Amino acid sequence: MTVWDAALSGDAAALTAALDADPTTLNTPGPGGWPALHLAGHFGHLNSVELLLARGANIELRSANDMQNMATHAAAAGAVPEARAPILERLLAAGITVDATQHGGFTAPHSACQNGDDACIRRLLARSADIDKPADDGCTPDSLLKVGSPKRRRFSFRERARRTPNRAIMEVRPCSPPKWRRPTAYKQSEKRSPTA
Repeated sequence: MTVWDAALSGDAAALTAALDADPTTLNTPGPGGWPALHLAGHFGHLNSVELLLARGANIELRSANDMQNMATHAAAAGAVPEARAPILERLLAAGITVDATQHGGFTAPHSACQNGDDACIRRLLARSADIDKPADDGCTPDSLLKVGSPKRRRFSFRERARRTPNRAIMEVRPCSPPKWRRPTAYKQSEKRSPTA
């Protein structure tokens, strides 16, 4: 099993074996341009994220594809909702840039707000994420939170923003950051259980 397959599946033993066999793959993008840290983070495998960080994974590494994203973007847009916040917290604790942009100028706060993920939003705000940072099309994380989200979620987020000095709340048209796409090389071979 390759490093990328092991990271995607969350198989820590296979990931360890693959890294032992070829340590250079730690920070090498795999099929689809996704590094192992991105795959583990996006597919909800905190144990694999921990292992990769312990082995020295580059937290500022970008994907080698059109998305040009970092592991925080992958985690905030994660496929396993209950795993997003713990993985994002671990990456933030490792020192990853909280407001780094990916293709289109989108940030991890954009993804967290698009998902209406309160736990991720709270963690990002605790690290001074900029909720008013516009993407290239002018969309802000706050504008995404307002689109189709429950009123209480909009209120709590905007109230938090009001308590932060010198931040204007921008009203912009609804917009959407790019959706995470599963690498085509993994579509047929990956078989995950719902609890993996």
